[in-house]
Amino acid sequence: GTPATGINELSKNGFKVFSTNASSIQIVADRALSENMNVAVFDVNGKVVANGLMASPNYTISASSFGAGIYFVRLGNDKQSFVTKVFVR
Repeated sequence: GTPATGINELSKNGFKVFSTNASSIQIVADRALSENMNVAVFDVNGKVVANGLMASPNYTISASSFGAGIYFVRLGNDKQSFVTKVFVR
């Protein structure tokens, strides 16, 4: 499960996705991106609540309008795609 800190490690994919407060979700790549990554955030009902394009190794999504709960973050491009969950307080 997700540690109490709200940090969810995606080390095998080279990304860390975490929320340290109620106002943002951070995505950090452990290396320079060779391609941009599409980012989408879904609530537990599958509704897209935010999306964007990650073009640098550090990306922040404003979560101030989300409300507390579990969200799913999908990162992907033409070569890879994966989903992880993050808890927003």
